[in-house]
Amino acid sequence: MASLAPVLLSFPPDSYASKPPSSAQYDYDIRHHIKQLDSITASTFQKNVDTIELLNPAVNSAAYLYFLRALLPRAFTTSKTKQLPDDLWNKVVSFCSAFDPVQIRYLGHDWRKLIEELEQVARYASTTLPIDLMGATLLRMDPSGATYTSNHLRFLKLCLESDTPDSALPLLERHIINFPTNPTRLSEVQLPSAEHFASSAYITYKSGITEVPEVEKIQEYWMLGALIYISAERWKEALIYLEQILVTPTLNSATGLMLEAYRKWVLVALLVAGKPLSLPKGIHQESLRKIKAASKAYDNLAEVYKGGDGAQLQAEIDAAAAVWREDGNLGLVRRVFGHFTDSIVVNFSKTHTALPITDVAAHLNATLEATQTYLATLVSSGKVNAIVEQPDPSSSNQVAILRFHSDRSSGPLASSEEEVHAELLARKQRILELADQVKDTDRRLSVCKEWLEFAKKIRDRKEGGDGLATEMDWMGGGDDEDMMGDLR
Repeated sequence: MASLAPVLLSFPPDSYASKPPSSAQYDYDIRHHIKQLDSITASTFQKNVDTIELLNPAVNSAAYLYFLRALLPRAFTTSKTKQLPDDLWNKVVSFCSAFDPVQIRYLGHDWRKLIEELEQVARYASTTLPIDLMGATLLRMDPSGATYTSNHLRFLKLCLESDTPDSALPLLERHIINFPTNPTRLSEVQLPSAEHFASSAYITYKSGITEVPEVEKIQEYWMLGALIYISAERWKEALIYLEQILVTPTLNSATGLMLEAYRKWVLVALLVAGKPLSLPKGIHQESLRKIKAASKAYDNLAEVYKGGDGAQLQAEIDAAAAVWREDGNLGLVRRVFGHFTDSIVVNFSKTHTALPITDVAAHLNATLEATQTYLATLVSSGKVNAIVEQPDPSSSNQVAILRFHSDRSSGPLASSEEEVHAELLARKQRILELADQVKDTDRRLSVCKEWLEFAKKIRDRKEGGDGLATEMDWMGGGDDEDMMGDLR
Protein backbone atom coordinates (compact mmCIF):
# COMPACT_ATOMS: atom_id res chain seq x y z
CA MET A 1 0.00 0.00 0.00
CA ALA A 2 2.84 2.38 0.88
CA SER A 3 4.39 2.16 -2.58
CA LEU A 4 1.07 2.32 -4.40
CA ALA A 5 -0.42 5.32 -2.61
CA PRO A 6 2.11 7.95 -3.79
CA VAL A 7 1.39 7.06 -7.43
CA LEU A 8 -2.37 7.19 -6.96
CA LEU A 9 -2.20 10.51 -5.11
CA SER A 10 0.32 12.14 -7.45
CA PHE A 11 -2.37 13.76 -9.58
CA PRO A 12 -3.34 16.50 -9.41
CA PRO A 13 -0.01 17.92 -8.16
CA ASP A 14 -0.09 20.18 -5.11
CA SER A 15 1.26 23.02 -7.27
CA TYR A 16 -2.12 23.28 -9.04
CA ALA A 17 -3.62 24.82 -5.88
CA SER A 18 -1.33 27.84 -5.98
CA LYS A 19 -0.88 28.11 -9.74
CA PRO A 20 -3.52 26.62 -12.05
CA PRO A 21 -1.83 24.87 -14.99
CA SER A 22 -2.18 25.75 -18.64
CA SER A 23 -4.12 23.33 -20.81
CA ALA A 24 -0.88 22.03 -22.28
CA GLN A 25 0.71 21.46 -18.87
CA TYR A 26 -2.41 19.73 -17.57
CA ASP A 27 -2.47 17.55 -20.68
CA TYR A 28 1.16 16.52 -20.16
CA ASP A 29 0.70 15.80 -16.46
CA ILE A 30 -2.49 13.77 -16.77
CA ARG A 31 -1.09 11.66 -19.59
CA HIS A 32 2.01 10.91 -17.51
CA HIS A 33 -0.23 9.97 -14.58
CA ILE A 34 -2.31 7.64 -16.74
CA LYS A 35 0.86 5.99 -18.03
CA GLN A 36 1.79 5.27 -14.42
CA LEU A 37 -1.66 3.88 -13.68
CA ASP A 38 -1.48 1.66 -16.77
CA SER A 39 1.62 0.02 -15.34
CA ILE A 40 -0.34 -1.21 -12.30
CA THR A 41 -2.07 -4.54 -12.82
CA ALA A 42 -5.71 -5.20 -11.93
CA SER A 43 -4.62 -7.78 -9.36
CA THR A 44 -2.48 -5.15 -7.63
CA PHE A 45 -5.53 -2.89 -7.28
CA GLN A 46 -7.56 -5.84 -5.99
CA LYS A 47 -4.94 -6.82 -3.41
CA ASN A 48 -4.63 -3.23 -2.19
CA VAL A 49 -8.34 -2.45 -2.12
CA ASP A 50 -8.05 -0.53 1.16
CA THR A 51 -5.92 2.08 -0.61
CA ILE A 52 -9.02 3.43 -2.32
CA GLU A 53 -10.05 4.89 1.03
CA LEU A 54 -7.18 7.36 0.67
CA LEU A 55 -8.59 8.73 -2.57
CA ASN A 56 -11.11 11.50 -3.10
CA PRO A 57 -13.22 10.62 -6.17
CA ALA A 58 -13.72 14.32 -6.91
CA VAL A 59 -9.97 15.02 -6.84
CA ASN A 60 -8.20 11.75 -7.64
CA SER A 61 -10.78 10.77 -10.24
CA ALA A 62 -8.46 8.97 -12.65
CA ALA A 63 -6.94 6.74 -9.98
CA TYR A 64 -10.39 6.10 -8.45
CA LEU A 65 -11.74 4.96 -11.82
CA TYR A 66 -8.84 2.55 -12.23
CA PHE A 67 -9.74 1.03 -8.88
CA LEU A 68 -13.39 0.60 -9.87
CA ARG A 69 -12.46 -0.91 -13.20
CA ALA A 70 -10.36 -3.50 -11.38
CA LEU A 71 -12.95 -4.29 -8.69
CA LEU A 72 -16.23 -4.36 -10.65
CA PRO A 73 -15.56 -7.30 -13.03
CA ARG A 74 -14.56 -9.55 -10.11
CA ALA A 75 -17.68 -8.50 -8.19
CA PHE A 76 -19.89 -9.34 -11.16
CA THR A 77 -18.37 -12.80 -11.61
CA THR A 78 -19.16 -13.67 -7.98
CA SER A 79 -22.72 -12.29 -8.04
CA LYS A 80 -25.48 -14.19 -9.83
CA THR A 81 -27.88 -11.24 -9.45
CA LYS A 82 -25.45 -8.62 -10.79
CA GLN A 83 -25.82 -6.74 -7.52
CA LEU A 84 -22.74 -5.22 -5.94
CA PRO A 85 -21.70 -5.42 -2.29
CA ASP A 86 -22.88 -2.34 -0.42
CA ASP A 87 -19.39 -0.97 0.14
CA LEU A 88 -18.47 -1.23 -3.55
CA TRP A 89 -21.83 0.17 -4.64
CA ASN A 90 -21.32 3.17 -2.37
CA LYS A 91 -17.95 3.79 -4.01
CA VAL A 92 -19.55 3.67 -7.44
CA VAL A 93 -22.17 6.20 -6.30
CA SER A 94 -19.48 8.45 -4.82
CA PHE A 95 -17.47 8.40 -8.04
CA CYS A 96 -20.38 8.92 -10.44
CA SER A 97 -21.70 11.80 -8.35
CA ALA A 98 -18.43 13.69 -8.00
CA PHE A 99 -15.79 12.70 -10.58
CA ASP A 100 -13.76 15.42 -12.29
CA PRO A 101 -14.99 15.33 -15.91
CA VAL A 102 -11.82 16.92 -17.26
CA GLN A 103 -9.68 14.08 -15.90
CA ILE A 104 -12.08 11.45 -17.13
CA ARG A 105 -12.10 12.89 -20.67
CA TYR A 106 -8.69 11.21 -20.91
CA LEU A 107 -10.15 7.86 -19.85
CA GLY A 108 -13.15 7.70 -22.15
CA HIS A 109 -12.96 3.94 -22.80
CA ASP A 110 -12.80 3.11 -19.08
CA TRP A 111 -15.59 5.58 -18.28
CA ARG A 112 -17.82 4.08 -20.99
CA LYS A 113 -17.11 0.59 -19.65
CA LEU A 114 -18.23 1.81 -16.22
CA ILE A 115 -21.45 3.07 -17.83
CA GLU A 116 -22.05 -0.38 -19.30
CA GLU A 117 -21.45 -2.03 -15.94
CA LEU A 118 -23.78 0.45 -14.27
CA GLU A 119 -26.41 -0.50 -16.82
CA GLN A 120 -26.09 -4.15 -15.80
CA VAL A 121 -26.62 -3.21 -12.17
CA ALA A 122 -29.68 -1.14 -13.13
CA ARG A 123 -31.31 -4.01 -15.03
CA TYR A 124 -31.30 -6.21 -11.94
CA ALA A 125 -31.99 -3.52 -9.33
CA SER A 126 -35.24 -3.27 -7.40
CA THR A 127 -35.14 0.56 -7.40
CA THR A 128 -34.57 3.26 -9.99
CA LEU A 129 -31.46 4.59 -8.23
CA PRO A 130 -28.93 2.93 -10.60
CA ILE A 131 -30.87 4.23 -13.60
CA ASP A 132 -30.97 7.76 -12.24
CA LEU A 133 -27.29 7.51 -11.35
CA MET A 134 -26.44 6.46 -14.90
CA GLY A 135 -28.30 9.46 -16.28
CA ALA A 136 -26.55 11.79 -13.85
CA THR A 137 -23.18 10.29 -14.83
CA LEU A 138 -23.81 11.04 -18.51
CA LEU A 139 -24.67 14.65 -17.71
CA ARG A 140 -21.65 15.03 -15.47
CA MET A 141 -19.39 14.15 -18.38
CA ASP A 142 -21.28 16.57 -20.64
CA PRO A 143 -23.53 18.95 -18.66
CA SER A 144 -24.88 20.48 -21.86
CA GLY A 145 -26.01 17.07 -23.13
CA ALA A 146 -25.73 18.67 -26.57
CA THR A 147 -23.47 16.07 -28.20
CA TYR A 148 -24.99 12.74 -29.17
CA THR A 149 -23.18 9.65 -27.92
CA SER A 150 -23.90 5.93 -28.08
CA ASN A 151 -24.52 6.19 -24.32
CA HIS A 152 -27.62 8.28 -25.03
CA LEU A 153 -29.22 5.41 -26.92
CA ARG A 154 -28.10 2.84 -24.34
CA PHE A 155 -29.69 4.92 -21.56
CA LEU A 156 -33.01 5.43 -23.35
CA LYS A 157 -33.29 1.71 -24.05
CA LEU A 158 -32.67 1.00 -20.38
CA CYS A 159 -35.33 3.48 -19.26
CA LEU A 160 -37.95 2.06 -21.60
CA GLU A 161 -37.13 -1.59 -20.93
CA SER A 162 -37.20 -0.91 -17.19
CA ASP A 163 -40.53 0.92 -17.50
CA THR A 164 -39.05 4.12 -16.07
CA PRO A 165 -39.33 6.54 -19.02
CA ASP A 166 -39.44 9.61 -16.77
CA SER A 167 -35.84 8.91 -15.75
CA ALA A 168 -34.77 9.76 -19.31
CA LEU A 169 -36.34 13.23 -19.33
CA PRO A 170 -33.38 15.16 -17.81
CA LEU A 171 -31.19 13.88 -20.65
CA LEU A 172 -33.81 14.31 -23.38
CA GLU A 173 -34.43 17.90 -22.36
CA ARG A 174 -30.86 18.74 -23.41
CA HIS A 175 -31.23 19.24 -27.14
CA ILE A 176 -28.79 17.40 -29.40
CA ILE A 177 -27.12 19.94 -31.70
CA ASN A 178 -23.72 18.29 -32.18
CA PHE A 179 -22.30 14.91 -33.05
CA PRO A 180 -18.93 13.43 -32.13
CA THR A 181 -16.17 14.90 -34.27
CA ASN A 182 -13.42 13.12 -36.15
CA PRO A 183 -10.56 15.63 -36.38
CA THR A 184 -8.25 14.72 -39.25
CA ARG A 185 -5.98 17.76 -39.29
CA LEU A 186 -3.71 18.97 -36.55
CA SER A 187 -5.40 22.38 -36.60
CA GLU A 188 -8.71 20.74 -35.72
CA VAL A 189 -7.40 18.80 -32.72
CA GLN A 190 -8.10 20.40 -29.34
CA LEU A 191 -6.73 19.27 -26.00
CA PRO A 192 -9.37 17.55 -23.85
CA SER A 193 -8.23 19.74 -20.95
CA ALA A 194 -8.95 22.99 -22.78
CA GLU A 195 -12.09 25.04 -22.23
CA HIS A 196 -14.63 24.18 -24.91
CA PHE A 197 -17.78 25.94 -26.02
CA ALA A 198 -19.11 22.66 -27.41
CA SER A 199 -18.69 19.21 -25.90
CA SER A 200 -18.16 17.76 -29.39
CA ALA A 201 -14.63 19.20 -29.20
CA TYR A 202 -13.64 16.52 -26.69
CA ILE A 203 -16.26 13.87 -27.51
CA THR A 204 -14.55 12.56 -30.63
CA TYR A 205 -14.33 9.28 -32.48
CA LYS A 206 -11.05 8.54 -30.69
CA SER A 207 -12.01 9.76 -27.20
CA GLY A 208 -13.58 6.45 -26.19
CA ILE A 209 -16.48 8.32 -24.61
CA THR A 210 -18.72 7.08 -27.41
CA GLU A 211 -18.80 4.49 -30.12
CA VAL A 212 -18.57 5.83 -33.66
CA PRO A 213 -22.13 7.03 -34.40
CA GLU A 214 -24.25 5.33 -37.05
CA VAL A 215 -27.23 6.87 -38.83
CA GLU A 216 -29.54 4.01 -37.87
CA LYS A 217 -28.60 4.28 -34.20
CA ILE A 218 -29.12 8.04 -34.21
CA GLN A 219 -32.56 7.61 -35.77
CA GLU A 220 -33.36 4.98 -33.14
CA TYR A 221 -32.42 7.49 -30.43
CA TRP A 222 -34.80 10.08 -31.88
CA MET A 223 -37.55 7.46 -32.05
CA LEU A 224 -37.12 6.27 -28.47
CA GLY A 225 -37.03 9.88 -27.32
CA ALA A 226 -40.27 10.55 -29.17
CA LEU A 227 -41.89 7.51 -27.54
CA ILE A 228 -40.88 8.73 -24.09
CA TYR A 229 -42.29 12.19 -24.78
CA ILE A 230 -45.47 10.60 -26.14
CA SER A 231 -45.84 8.56 -22.95
CA ALA A 232 -45.50 11.83 -20.99
CA GLU A 233 -48.00 13.52 -23.35
CA ARG A 234 -45.43 16.18 -24.19
CA TRP A 235 -46.58 16.41 -27.76
CA LYS A 236 -44.48 19.34 -28.96
CA GLU A 237 -41.24 17.70 -27.89
CA ALA A 238 -42.33 14.38 -29.42
CA LEU A 239 -43.08 16.16 -32.70
CA ILE A 240 -39.56 17.64 -32.80
CA TYR A 241 -37.95 14.26 -32.22
CA LEU A 242 -40.04 12.62 -34.94
CA GLU A 243 -39.11 15.39 -37.36
CA GLN A 244 -35.42 14.75 -36.68
CA ILE A 245 -35.90 11.26 -38.13
CA LEU A 246 -37.79 12.52 -41.16
CA VAL A 247 -35.15 15.06 -42.17
CA THR A 248 -32.25 12.60 -41.94
CA PRO A 249 -30.36 12.87 -45.26
CA THR A 250 -30.65 9.65 -47.28
CA LEU A 251 -29.98 8.30 -50.76
CA ASN A 252 -33.47 7.99 -52.27
CA SER A 253 -34.48 5.48 -49.61
CA ALA A 254 -36.94 5.51 -46.73
CA THR A 255 -36.00 3.48 -43.68
CA GLY A 256 -38.47 1.61 -41.50
CA LEU A 257 -37.88 4.14 -38.74
CA MET A 258 -38.72 6.98 -41.11
CA LEU A 259 -42.00 5.25 -42.03
CA GLU A 260 -42.86 4.73 -38.36
CA ALA A 261 -41.87 8.31 -37.56
CA TYR A 262 -44.09 9.74 -40.29
CA ARG A 263 -47.15 7.84 -39.12
CA LYS A 264 -46.67 8.97 -35.55
CA TRP A 265 -45.82 12.49 -36.75
CA VAL A 266 -49.22 12.80 -38.48
CA LEU A 267 -51.01 11.84 -35.28
CA VAL A 268 -48.88 13.92 -32.93
CA ALA A 269 -49.25 16.94 -35.23
CA LEU A 270 -53.01 16.75 -34.68
CA LEU A 271 -52.43 16.74 -30.93
CA VAL A 272 -50.11 19.74 -31.16
CA ALA A 273 -52.00 21.95 -33.61
CA GLY A 274 -55.48 20.47 -33.87
CA LYS A 275 -55.00 20.20 -37.64
CA PRO A 276 -52.63 18.66 -40.18
CA LEU A 277 -49.27 20.44 -40.28
CA SER A 278 -46.94 21.16 -43.16
CA LEU A 279 -44.04 18.77 -43.33
CA PRO A 280 -40.67 20.08 -42.13
CA LYS A 281 -38.32 21.32 -44.81
CA GLY A 282 -35.46 19.08 -45.77
CA ILE A 283 -37.32 15.78 -46.25
CA HIS A 284 -36.07 13.90 -49.27
CA GLN A 285 -38.97 13.99 -51.73
CA GLU A 286 -38.53 10.50 -53.14
CA SER A 287 -38.40 9.07 -49.64
CA LEU A 288 -41.51 11.07 -48.72
CA ARG A 289 -43.38 9.72 -51.75
CA LYS A 290 -42.69 6.15 -50.67
CA ILE A 291 -43.62 6.87 -47.06
CA LYS A 292 -46.94 8.53 -47.91
CA ALA A 293 -47.88 5.69 -50.26
CA ALA A 294 -47.63 3.32 -47.30
CA SER A 295 -49.42 5.66 -44.87
CA LYS A 296 -52.69 6.53 -46.59
CA ALA A 297 -54.81 5.58 -43.58
CA TYR A 298 -52.99 8.20 -41.49
CA ASP A 299 -53.31 10.95 -44.08
CA ASN A 300 -57.01 10.15 -44.50
CA LEU A 301 -57.53 10.35 -40.74
CA ALA A 302 -55.86 13.76 -40.63
CA GLU A 303 -58.10 15.07 -43.40
CA VAL A 304 -61.25 13.81 -41.66
CA TYR A 305 -60.06 15.40 -38.40
CA LYS A 306 -59.63 18.67 -40.25
CA GLY A 307 -63.26 18.44 -41.44
CA GLY A 308 -64.53 18.71 -37.86
CA ASP A 309 -67.15 15.95 -38.01
CA GLY A 310 -66.84 13.83 -34.87
CA ALA A 311 -69.08 11.03 -36.14
CA GLN A 312 -67.11 10.75 -39.37
CA LEU A 313 -63.85 10.78 -37.44
CA GLN A 314 -65.03 7.91 -35.24
CA ALA A 315 -66.08 5.98 -38.32
CA GLU A 316 -62.68 6.51 -39.94
CA ILE A 317 -60.95 5.30 -36.77
CA ASP A 318 -63.16 2.19 -36.57
CA ALA A 319 -62.67 1.37 -40.26
CA ALA A 320 -58.87 1.25 -39.95
CA ALA A 321 -58.71 -0.26 -36.46
CA ALA A 322 -56.63 -3.19 -37.72
CA VAL A 323 -54.06 -0.77 -39.19
CA TRP A 324 -53.66 1.20 -35.97
CA ARG A 325 -53.36 -2.00 -33.95
CA GLU A 326 -50.81 -3.60 -36.29
CA ASP A 327 -48.68 -0.41 -36.31
CA GLY A 328 -48.82 -0.10 -32.52
CA ASN A 329 -50.59 3.26 -32.79
CA LEU A 330 -54.08 2.40 -31.53
CA GLY A 331 -53.55 4.16 -28.22
CA LEU A 332 -52.26 7.26 -29.97
CA VAL A 333 -55.23 7.28 -32.36
CA ARG A 334 -57.61 7.08 -29.41
CA ARG A 335 -55.77 9.99 -27.87
CA VAL A 336 -56.31 11.93 -31.11
CA PHE A 337 -60.06 11.34 -30.86
CA GLY A 338 -59.99 12.45 -27.24
CA HIS A 339 -58.14 15.59 -28.28
CA PHE A 340 -60.81 16.23 -30.93
CA THR A 341 -63.45 16.12 -28.21
CA ASP A 342 -61.36 18.37 -25.96
CA SER A 343 -60.95 20.88 -28.78
CA ILE A 344 -64.71 21.32 -28.98
CA VAL A 345 -64.77 22.66 -25.43
CA VAL A 346 -61.55 24.65 -25.90
CA ASN A 347 -63.03 26.32 -28.98
CA PHE A 348 -66.09 27.28 -26.94
CA SER A 349 -63.75 29.26 -24.66
CA LYS A 350 -62.77 31.42 -27.64
CA THR A 351 -66.36 32.44 -28.41
CA HIS A 352 -68.19 32.21 -25.08
CA THR A 353 -67.69 33.44 -21.54
CA ALA A 354 -70.15 30.90 -20.16
CA LEU A 355 -72.22 28.01 -21.47
CA PRO A 356 -74.92 25.79 -19.95
CA ILE A 357 -73.76 22.22 -19.39
CA THR A 358 -76.81 21.04 -21.33
CA ASP A 359 -75.51 22.82 -24.47
CA VAL A 360 -72.07 21.24 -24.05
CA ALA A 361 -73.67 17.79 -23.66
CA ALA A 362 -75.62 18.32 -26.87
CA HIS A 363 -72.45 19.19 -28.82
CA LEU A 364 -70.64 16.18 -27.39
CA ASN A 365 -73.61 13.89 -27.99
CA ALA A 366 -73.28 12.70 -24.39
CA THR A 367 -75.50 12.39 -21.33
CA LEU A 368 -75.56 15.21 -18.78
CA GLU A 369 -73.89 13.02 -16.14
CA ALA A 370 -71.11 11.90 -18.51
CA THR A 371 -70.56 15.51 -19.59
CA GLN A 372 -70.22 16.73 -16.01
CA THR A 373 -67.64 14.02 -15.28
CA TYR A 374 -65.77 14.76 -18.50
CA LEU A 375 -65.65 18.52 -17.85
CA ALA A 376 -64.41 17.99 -14.31
CA THR A 377 -61.51 15.92 -15.71
CA LEU A 378 -60.82 18.46 -18.44
CA VAL A 379 -60.68 21.36 -15.98
CA SER A 380 -58.55 19.49 -13.42
CA SER A 381 -56.03 18.52 -16.10
CA GLY A 382 -55.48 22.18 -16.97
CA LYS A 383 -56.57 21.85 -20.60
CA VAL A 384 -59.12 24.61 -20.26
CA ASN A 385 -59.19 27.58 -17.89
CA ALA A 386 -62.74 27.23 -16.62
CA ILE A 387 -64.87 26.27 -13.66
CA VAL A 388 -68.19 24.45 -13.44
CA GLU A 389 -70.66 26.49 -11.42
CA GLN A 390 -73.35 24.42 -9.79
CA PRO A 391 -76.86 25.96 -9.70
CA ASP A 392 -78.17 27.72 -6.61
CA PRO A 393 -80.57 25.29 -4.86
CA SER A 394 -83.03 28.14 -4.36
CA SER A 395 -83.03 29.06 -8.05
CA SER A 396 -85.61 27.81 -10.50
CA ASN A 397 -82.85 27.25 -13.06
CA GLN A 398 -81.09 24.05 -12.00
CA VAL A 399 -78.62 23.88 -14.91
CA ALA A 400 -74.87 23.96 -14.15
CA ILE A 401 -72.79 26.54 -16.02
CA LEU A 402 -69.35 26.13 -17.56
CA ARG A 403 -67.67 29.51 -17.04
CA PHE A 404 -64.47 30.34 -18.93
CA HIS A 405 -61.63 32.65 -17.87
CA SER A 406 -60.07 34.55 -20.74
CA ASP A 407 -56.48 34.69 -19.42
CA ARG A 408 -54.15 33.31 -16.75
CA SER A 409 -54.78 36.19 -14.36
CA SER A 410 -57.82 34.39 -12.96
CA GLY A 411 -59.37 30.97 -12.88
CA PRO A 412 -57.84 27.60 -11.90
CA LEU A 413 -54.85 28.14 -14.22
CA ALA A 414 -53.93 31.54 -12.80
CA SER A 415 -50.17 31.97 -12.31
CA SER A 416 -48.65 33.92 -9.47
CA GLU A 417 -46.17 36.71 -10.13
CA GLU A 418 -43.40 34.53 -8.71
CA GLU A 419 -44.25 31.66 -11.05
CA VAL A 420 -44.25 33.94 -14.09
CA HIS A 421 -40.91 35.42 -13.04
CA ALA A 422 -39.37 31.97 -12.53
CA GLU A 423 -40.58 30.84 -15.95
CA LEU A 424 -39.07 33.91 -17.61
CA LEU A 425 -35.73 33.35 -15.88
CA ALA A 426 -35.67 29.71 -17.01
CA ARG A 427 -36.35 30.73 -20.60
CA LYS A 428 -33.65 33.38 -20.45
CA GLN A 429 -31.09 30.86 -19.19
CA ARG A 430 -31.97 28.43 -21.95
CA ILE A 431 -31.61 31.15 -24.59
CA LEU A 432 -28.19 32.09 -23.23
CA GLU A 433 -27.08 28.45 -23.36
CA LEU A 434 -28.26 28.11 -26.94
CA ALA A 435 -26.55 31.37 -27.88
CA ASP A 436 -23.20 30.02 -26.66
CA GLN A 437 -23.70 26.84 -28.66
CA VAL A 438 -24.59 28.81 -31.79
CA LYS A 439 -21.45 30.93 -31.39
CA ASP A 440 -19.33 27.81 -31.22
CA THR A 441 -21.06 26.35 -34.26
CA ASP A 442 -20.34 29.55 -36.20
CA ARG A 443 -16.72 29.45 -35.09
CA ARG A 444 -16.22 25.86 -36.18
CA LEU A 445 -18.08 26.46 -39.42
CA SER A 446 -15.82 29.39 -40.28
CA VAL A 447 -12.72 27.19 -40.26
CA CYS A 448 -14.11 24.09 -41.92
CA LYS A 449 -12.67 23.06 -45.28
CA GLU A 450 -15.89 23.62 -47.25
CA TRP A 451 -16.36 27.17 -45.95
CA LEU A 452 -12.75 28.18 -46.56
CA GLU A 453 -12.95 26.90 -50.14
CA PHE A 454 -16.21 28.79 -50.66
CA ALA A 455 -14.75 31.99 -49.18
CA LYS A 456 -11.82 31.74 -51.58
CA LYS A 457 -14.22 31.23 -54.49
CA ILE A 458 -16.24 34.31 -53.47
CA ARG A 459 -13.07 36.39 -53.25
CA ASP A 460 -11.95 35.21 -56.70
CA ARG A 461 -15.38 35.98 -58.17
CA LYS A 462 -15.39 39.47 -56.71
CA GLU A 463 -11.97 40.11 -58.15
CA GLY A 464 -13.23 38.81 -61.51
CA GLY A 465 -16.48 40.78 -61.36
CA ASP A 466 -18.78 37.81 -60.84
CA GLY A 467 -20.83 38.35 -57.68
CA LEU A 468 -23.60 35.83 -58.33
CA ALA A 469 -22.68 33.37 -55.61
CA THR A 470 -24.88 33.23 -52.54
CA GLU A 471 -23.96 32.33 -49.01
CA MET A 472 -25.71 29.01 -49.33
CA ASP A 473 -23.73 27.90 -52.37
CA TRP A 474 -20.92 26.57 -50.22
CA MET A 475 -23.12 23.69 -49.11
CA GLY A 476 -23.33 22.35 -52.64
CA GLY A 477 -25.46 22.59 -55.73
CA GLY A 478 -28.51 20.86 -54.31
CA ASP A 479 -27.81 17.35 -55.55
CA ASP A 480 -29.16 14.64 -53.26
CA GLU A 481 -26.43 12.90 -51.36
CA ASP A 482 -25.98 10.83 -48.27
CA MET A 483 -24.64 13.59 -46.05
CA MET A 484 -24.28 11.23 -43.11
CA GLY A 485 -22.56 8.45 -45.01
CA ASP A 486 -19.34 9.02 -43.11
CA LEU A 487 -21.11 8.04 -39.90
CA ARG A 488 -21.62 4.46 -41.07
